[in-house]
Amino acid sequence: MVPQQETKACRRCQKVKPVEGFEKQRRVCRKCRGSYRWLSWRGSPGAIAKDLRNHHGIEREAARRWATKLCDPYTRCSICGLNERLRRTLVQEGWDSNHILQRFHLDRIQPGGAYTESNIRICCSLCNVTRGAAQYKDEEVLFLVTKWWEFRGFTSKELW
Repeated sequence: MVPQQETKACRRCQKVKPVEGFEKQRRVCRKCRGSYRWLSWRGSPGAIAKDLRNHHGIEREAARRWATKLCDPYTRCSICGLNERLRRTLVQEGWDSNHILQRFHLDRIQPGGAYTESNIRICCSLCNVTRGAAQYKDEEVLFLVTKWWEFRGFTSKELW
């Protein structure tokens, strides 16, 4: 007679796996736990600063300063006024089905220019994508984004 292997259901992926695939006293399998660690690290100020240095050519100290601002829950989009705290709450409640509420971005005021202190500002991804490569002025972007939020039941007062 073959002894039956003990199994457990993972709370994240919902798959039934052998107990050996779990850490002691954990309800999430090792594979899901590892992917969660990576995702949470990607949103840390250190990881964001590294991305800013590598992808945008921003100096170390400036990248660290901007990354801290991007992670601050009271940071606001410079165009529509959405704050990071509300953005995180909406994502947790399932409002981000098409990933339009990703973390805040650095937006170049003059699209062809470099990422310098005088040429960058913080924008939500919705404003940044709507603005595109300077297709619209900030006032036009604000009008379009406000309509987008109003269609979803939010008012300008709730954003600000």
